[in-house]
Order: sequence, then structure tokens, then C-alpha cells
Amino acid sequence: MARMTMLLSIGVLGFTGLGCSGHLDAPITQAELVKRTQEILDAATAGNAQPFERYFAEDSLDHDEKGRSMDKKALLADITPPPPDWSGSLVLKDPRSIITSDAAVLTYDLAETETISGQTMHARYHTTDTWLRRDGVWKIAAEQALRYYEDPAVGTVEPARFPEYLGVYELVVGKTLEVSSVGSTLYSQRSGKDKVQLLPESGDVYFRKGVEGRYLFRRNAQGKVDALIDRRNNEDTVWRKIHYDQGPKWPTRTADGGPRVYVIDYRAKRTSDLHQAASASTGSVERPRALRRLVRSPWPEGVHGRVAAATDADSDD
Repeated sequence: MARMTMLLSIGVLGFTGLGCSGHLDAPITQAELVKRTQEILDAATAGNAQPFERYFAEDSLDHDEKGRSMDKKALLADITPPPPDWSGSLVLKDPRSIITSDAAVLTYDLAETETISGQTMHARYHTTDTWLRRDGVWKIAAEQALRYYEDPAVGTVEPARFPEYLGVYELVVGKTLEVSSVGSTLYSQRSGKDKVQLLPESGDVYFRKGVEGRYLFRRNAQGKVDALIDRRNNEDTVWRKIHYDQGPKWPTRTADGGPRVYVIDYRAKRTSDLHQAASASTGSVERPRALRRLVRSPWPEGVHGRVAAATDADSDD
């Protein structure tokens, strides 16, 4: 009897030890998480909601690459069969994980391929899933997906348009952006920064490699470029054009060969700044008092533009 009791005790202890360190109580593996996730992805392209029902917790939170936040009910409603002219796949790549006894985080890339009416497109995403074990069952409690930014296709370079873009644009006083060109390449350069190449997308729309957003050269009612718009996430920052780089303007003559006319692009905030601003633009100002006299008094704060018509006929030095 004592022997039987001892054997039973050993058996119970052995079974209990298996429960603590064996398969039932061991943390889930990365391989298993990847397997289940790929099952979900295959179901998504097929419009099959069953794996989502199986692997997402009832109180799960999902934030997708379109910026939508969904609970499980909304997520299941979003899984619908694809249209007849569509086919595609989602392939999980480069998984990494952190796994504890009752929680696991799986983060991975997704490579998407879509074929719509014979035309194929590709996209890349990054997704992070948080799995929790509750009552011995592993389910996704939270998911977040982000789409990788991709540059648009480069359009046709049109150097003939460049002279319309060239010049200095201003955001606020002292904060400028200059657009310049070398051959068939267009550049932008913010004050204190390096030059950045502008790549054409279409018409007056340009972009910078690896930078989300667009540069749009805005035209006024006369069709001339008067601003550069930095558009990101449908929000615009407007840089007003203050200096037109369209060839030399100093000195010039009237059509009938009359006296010289000085045309100066300036960036002066006050009347007292005019001489300095004009000198910086042209290298010489012979009659600053004549120039000042041509400006309406008082000088409006923050006004920018052109001052013209200080001629040899002026003699009030």
C-alpha cells in the first residue's frame, strides 16, 4: 500500500511538472505567431473573416494604415470579398518579437501585390500586433499598421519652365528659400541649409527624394509664379516670391535711349533699410535719397517688391 501511494505521488508530481514547464504553459513561439498572422493575411485578401474572428480578442483595438480606428465589430465588417477584376497577396517579412508568459509583441513588414484589371501595383507596410494570453488562449488585443512612404514617379523635366521658378521666396522676414538651376536640374535652398534637388512630378508640381509632400509653384491671375507652396498632408505653407531672377536689371535704358533707370529688387522692412537692401541686390546705389523719395511715405512694415526709376536726371544729392 505504501509503495502504491508513493507511485501515485510520483505520478501526480510528474504530471504537475509537465503542466508548469511543458507545452501547455510555455509561452507562444514566434514561429506560431507568424503562422497565425500569415493565416490572417491570406484571409484578408480572400475576404474571409473567420481567422479574424478566431484570433482577435472581443475587446481588441485596430488602427489601420488608412488612419481608421476600429473595434472588432467594425474590423469584421470591413472584411469583404474582393471585386471580380482584383487579385492580390500580402506576404509577411522580417518578423521580430518580444514574448513573455502571457504577452507577446510581433512586429513585421508586409509586402502587398495588387492586380486590378491587369495592372499590377505594389505597396509596403509595417504592422505591430500585441497578443495576450487570457484563460490559456492567445489572441490579438491591439494592432497598428503604417504604410511606408514611396516617392512618386519622376515626370518629364522641362528646363524651359525654370526661369519662371527662379528667385527668392520668403516665409517671414529673414527666412527665405531660393530656387536655382544648373543645366536641366532644379534646386531649392532654405536659408542656412544645403541645396536640395527638386524632381518634377507634373506641370508646376515638384517633390524632393525621400521627403513626403510636394512643392507647387503658384501662379497669379497673369500666369506668373508668385509663390511656392510646400504642401504636406493637405496642409500648405506659402512662401511668397520676393526676388525675380530673370536676368540683369542694372543698369538699363529706356526704349528711346534716355537716362538710366535703376530697377532694384529689395527685401527691406523699414525705410532706413532701403540703401542697404538695394546695395545687396545691385552692388551700387548712387542716389539713395532719390530712391527713398520714390517710395510712398510712410514705408509699410513688411512690404516687399521692387523699387524703380532713380535716373541720371535726379540731382538732389
